[in-house]
Amino acid sequence: MFRHWRLVLVVLFATLLIPFTAVHAQTEYTVQPGDTLSRIASRTGASVADIMDANGLANPNLIYVGQALIIPGAAPAAAETAPPAAPVPVAHPTPAPIVLPPPAPSQALSILTGTDPIYQNIVGPPDFVAQMTRVIQWLEVNDPGAFELLVSFTDGIRPSDRPTQAYAEYVMNGEYENCTISMLYMIDDVLTASLLYHEVFHCMRGYQHAWGTEAQEEILAYTEQKYFLQRHGVDPFYTAQIDNFIARYAEIAAHEH
Repeated sequence: MFRHWRLVLVVLFATLLIPFTAVHAQTEYTVQPGDTLSRIASRTGASVADIMDANGLANPNLIYVGQALIIPGAAPAAAETAPPAAPVPVAHPTPAPIVLPPPAPSQALSILTGTDPIYQNIVGPPDFVAQMTRVIQWLEVNDPGAFELLVSFTDGIRPSDRPTQAYAEYVMNGEYENCTISMLYMIDDVLTASLLYHEVFHCMRGYQHAWGTEAQEEILAYTEQKYFLQRHGVDPFYTAQIDNFIARYAEIAAHEH
């Protein structure tokens, strides 16, 4: 039976510096926004293959925010013994989040080569193709995790037929699945990349068959876009705009059934 699922995104600009706390040795880890399996592996000391085996994962890209992962070989750190001392009252203020700079480009990538099939699946006027190619090249260099999601779950990119909206169009007909993104022309490449990442997140949810209501899906995608913007140091003005969208969809979600 033919099923057609379309997620619509109201145009927005984006920004980032992602806060997250260091991961200590442990036996279980909860996936956070912006996580990839390779990043989790590097922070916990376990290999990607071991984590996949321990959790029965067939695809390293198919993890989701809130998922509990078993980290093999991790154990709580042993506490050091110390001579007893008289108790001293100590104030414990809430620690500030650790702010990390944007990730450095990885020399292991095929940087700016345009060899992945996604580059050949951009259709539209020459200036649109040029901008989308440039944006995807930027993702490949500066945000490998977002680039991996793009090439894993997106089948094509074309201009939006709506002047103020970009949207992901996921289609399933029997065993056939496809997700095409209709993008907008934007002035800033990083803001364009954040909008593309928002729609890629919709495509991923489509392939996972895990979507909720439209408002719930937009809240998830906008939240991921906000982390993306923060991760790349965009002006906080734009993340504040995303917060407004999240609040608006939260009101809609509260009345959905």
